[in-house]
Amino acid sequence: MNADSGQFLWISRLTSFFWYFSMGTPVARNGKVYVTDLDWYSYAGYIKCFNGQTGNPIWSKKIGFSFGCPALSDESVYISGLDFYGYSAYLYNLNANTGTTIWKTPLDIYSFYTLFSSPTCSKDYIFMGGGEFFSYSKSIVCYDKDTG
Repeated sequence: MNADSGQFLWISRLTSFFWYFSMGTPVARNGKVYVTDLDWYSYAGYIKCFNGQTGNPIWSKKIGFSFGCPALSDESVYISGLDFYGYSAYLYNLNANTGTTIWKTPLDIYSFYTLFSSPTCSKDYIFMGGGEFFSYSKSIVCYDKDTG
């Protein structure tokens, strides 16, 4: 948004609908904006990268349902995603410029809290909320930043 005029600089449409099944909070770095998007009709979820000045799409990566927001560190984007049809979930490390998968590591499919958690980065680790759905136990899960 232009600070002087209050006018939008750009708008890019997403496929999400329903406010509670839409997207995580967008994050920005190095002139790019990253956001998750859910196509409820096909049960397909994506992380998308846009040019921060023009709003033009740069890349889009299918990751499944993702209710958290991405975490950025170095040249990586970290995000979790649930494959609705494959009944599997992963934490992804994607190249921030291309969307190419650097690594993905399985998440506990029964960990309801992990699927709604947003990753947080430190120098060497990725942290996510975790815990089993049916026991309502909660925990913090730590992953190696380089290997998952």
